Amino acid sequence: MIKENKKIVKFEDLDIRAKLNCMEQFIDIIVPYADYDDFPEEALEYVIFDIGEWVGEQFYFDENGDWYDEGRMVR
Repeated sequence: MIKENKKIVKFEDLDIRAKLNCMEQFIDIIVPYADYDDFPEEALEYVIFDIGEWVGEQFYFDENGDWYDEGRMVR
């Protein structure tokens, strides 16, 4: 595991562009196997909740909404 000084960023602290980037990367890169095709727009809060569940020792995101896996950007 790569250790570095990382700034802990919460999803609700991101600006709108960073939130959209964070959600896009979460859906397309972090959990691409999930089925969001029939996902109702009203259930967007569940995607945000899932994002919070994935952030921890291995995964986190920065103030731009870019995801990191053990210190390496996932893009």
